[in-house]
Amino acid sequence: MQGTLETTIPLEIHEFSARLVDITHSDINKLQLYAAMGVPEFWRYNGEFWQIYVLRDGEYIEIEESPTFPLMPKVKLYEFLASARQDEVDAELVLREWVKSVT
Repeated sequence: MQGTLETTIPLEIHEFSARLVDITHSDINKLQLYAAMGVPEFWRYNGEFWQIYVLRDGEYIEIEESPTFPLMPKVKLYEFLASARQDEVDAELVLREWVKSVT
């Protein structure tokens, strides 16, 4: 079959340990896709709000605090984004310093 590319993604090979941050827009049902891949946690930012999801019994539930990063409150993420709109490098440096101060 010339001009056809077929790809198979074996989702069952290994337990998925990565965490995701989703800032894209698409018509794909990402909750279903990530659940099928076994992604234990992902964060979604729609340009206005952060949502944190964890996988429980094969479905995602929205939570307010990340179990992976419990010291990173949503308010810090909003501060980082507001700051990054002005100066990305400075925003990253400030965030890094804050992380050092709480760990």
